[in-house]
Amino acid sequence: MKCVSEKDLFGYVAGTLSPEFHQEVQKHFTECRSCAHAFGELSSISGLLASDPDEFKDSAFADDVITLVRLGRAKSSQELVARNWLWWFTPAASALAVVLLLVLWMQPSLVRNEFQTRGAKENPDRWVSIKVFRSTGSGYQPAGKSMASGDALAFTYENRSDDYGFLMVFAVDANGEVYWYFPAFTRQSDNPQSVAIRSGAGQVQLPYEVRHDFPPGKMRLFAVFTKDPLRVKEIEQMVARDLDSAGSIDDLVRIAIPSSGQQSVLLIVEPGK
Repeated sequence: MKCVSEKDLFGYVAGTLSPEFHQEVQKHFTECRSCAHAFGELSSISGLLASDPDEFKDSAFADDVITLVRLGRAKSSQELVARNWLWWFTPAASALAVVLLLVLWMQPSLVRNEFQTRGAKENPDRWVSIKVFRSTGSGYQPAGKSMASGDALAFTYENRSDDYGFLMVFAVDANGEVYWYFPAFTRQSDNPQSVAIRSGAGQVQLPYEVRHDFPPGKMRLFAVFTKDPLRVKEIEQMVARDLDSAGSIDDLVRIAIPSSGQQSVLLIVEPGK
């Protein structure tokens, strides 16, 4: 593989590459010192963008942030947050992410001096992310805010914290039914534990795609990163408790699991074709 272009480098950091090309680029970093150095520089800057659920949905606000950065007038009281890990995959958002990363890469001193980021104890979710892809039969497409019942999904994760060594990925429908992606869970007599993951910069592809036949309606997808492994039935009990407390799947944005990093997104499930 030839050296990674700037466009593909930004796409790799923003998480917009296909899983197949992502793996090619990741392998190239182990073979090319120059590209690996460029990736390290860009990653150190993009790591200053904290994770939070609603980022840059207001395009005018995003333009204002970029203008402030260009002018060197961003104040330390402002936090630049990366919200909703699925939203980043829309074309407009991906373009904005690339532009913002380019601005930050070209002017790293502005970011390091002017922006404050939250520590892990204040916001443990900032150190983790997960990307969702829908299988099309001929490849993968980034998932949007809706999916068809029966769609097969594939995932990549990023874990930039040494505190997290295990991951669970599951969905909860409006009735509280839990559907498991990782770990695999197909027999009620089983009680598997979280899958082991590694830490470090860059997205890591989970090993297989999973298909569920969801009922049409709302469904929330969760990714839970923990230091120690948890069991499926333990999580299902927590989900039932917290959903009852929240009142609806719209308001259940996080499971009350101590010392965990989490991401969640609300999706609309449409009838399958």
